[in-house]
Parts: sequence; C-alpha cells; structure tokens
Amino acid sequence: MWLTNIILDAGPISLQEINEKWRKSSINDMGEDSISPKTFYRHKEAVEELFSISIKCRKSDNTYYIEDNLETDDLKKWLLNSFSVYNLLQEGYDMKNVILFEQIPSGTEYLLTILKAIKSSHTLKIEHKKFKDDESKTFEAEPYCLKVDKKRWYVLAKKIGGDKKKTYALDRIQSLEITDNTYIYPEDFSPRLYFENSFGIYPNEDKKIEKVVIKATNPALNYIRTLPLHSSQKEEKHEEYSIFKYNIKTDKEFKSELLKWGSSIKVLEPLSLHDDMVKEVKKLSEIYNS
Repeated sequence: MWLTNIILDAGPISLQEINEKWRKSSINDMGEDSISPKTFYRHKEAVEELFSISIKCRKSDNTYYIEDNLETDDLKKWLLNSFSVYNLLQEGYDMKNVILFEQIPSGTEYLLTILKAIKSSHTLKIEHKKFKDDESKTFEAEPYCLKVDKKRWYVLAKKIGGDKKKTYALDRIQSLEITDNTYIYPEDFSPRLYFENSFGIYPNEDKKIEKVVIKATNPALNYIRTLPLHSSQKEEKHEEYSIFKYNIKTDKEFKSELLKWGSSIKVLEPLSLHDDMVKEVKKLSEIYNS
C-alpha cells in the first residue's frame, strides 16, 4: 500500500527515489537502507493481485508509474482509500480517535454471500420484509450488483419469473442463502450504465430521461458545485446565482434532495417537476400552519 501511494503521488519515479523515501518512512521500523529488487517486484505483483493496478516500467529512464486511470474506477479508488486509512492507523494507532466513520446500520453480513452468488452465477433465496409490510416475503432471485446509498447497502436483483430488476435493501433482508440453481449473467449488462441516468438506488426503468434545470443560490450553490447531484450536471454561472442543468430520471428521491435546500433552490424545468415541488411546499406549509 505504501508503494502504491508513493508511485501515485510522485508519478514516474525511479527505484532509487523510492528507496530514498523508504529510508525516511515511519513504517520502515527495521531501518532498512533500501528495498531489494526482489522485494520490490514481489510487492509490485501483490499490488496487481490485490487491486488490479498495473505498475509499469518506463524503459527510457527506468522509472515506474501506474498505468490505470483510477479516476474512472470507483471501486479501485475506494479500495485504495480504505487501505490507505487502515495503514495510516497502523502507523499511529493512537490516531483512531480522530477519525469518525459513518456507521452502516446492518446488512453488511450479506455482502460476501451476494458477491459469491454473482461470481458463480447462482441464484439467491431471499427473505425480505419491507418497512410498510407486516410480514416478510421469500423469493428466489438473480443478483446483478451491489450498490451503497445514504448509509445503506442494496442488491439489484430480478425475481425468478419476473421481468424487471429491482433494488432490495440489505438491512431489510431477514435471511439469505445461495441456491443450487444457476442463471446467465448478461454479458452486455453494465451496472454503471444501468444506474447512469437515475438518482439514488431506484433504476426507474419505465421513466424517461428529462432535462432538469434548477436555479441555485447560497448555501445550496457551493455545496452542489463541489458535490454534484448527478454526473450529468452542467453549470451556468451568474453573478449571484447559478443555473444547473441535468439529464436525469426524476423521482421522489430526487425531489427530496432538492427540497432539503429550501428556498436556495428553485426548479425552472420541467414544468411537471416545478408543479410537484410547489405541491410539496404547500403540504409542508399546511402541516406547520395547522
């Protein structure tokens, strides 16, 4: 992990320069003068095996660089960040008290089982209970991917005999097991593309992509600018406000996200979304004025 971060931060770097950094590193507790070529290549292979990250050598000057574009791979970035924080805590374990993590309520115990099912193309037997239901329902489903959103894990799956994929919250699963039945995972299915035009965890297969235009003032403006609501976000800057444009499938989650900013957000297009927001604001007004 140390080696990966060094090459990421420095860009093309020679083994001699890596050794200079190693001599000063706090994790070099044996006070080694250098990393032997044999050890270096062993770590290089481990990086490729653990993270699927290729460390290449530029023959012209014998420097090493990371070939992969990590900015487009969320999983690799997440793995690297997680391991980096873990190694930092290992270096100075007393720092654990100054890092506060968000707790995911439950459901993480099912992650490995779901991944195993996807990898082996086996269906899952799921006992699931919605918040609004009194009793749980048990069904068999084909799993397609895992997704985390707002501190909850979800699995995208299609019930056997069903025609649509749906998301199921892992914290509402009562029990889960891999069956002996197999299914064919579509070669052309991309989870990223499937959710590309959606907001949150609902794929909204029946909804059309709409052009959404909102006007934002502070405090919403700077928050949305630095943490876009959606990957399609485009900004048109003005002196005291900005116009943000999206190509997205709107749903109740997206409306709730806009509503939380109160009067610093105004929907301009489409008219249907504008009217929905007006209705929600009126409902809130009636509640607080009653």
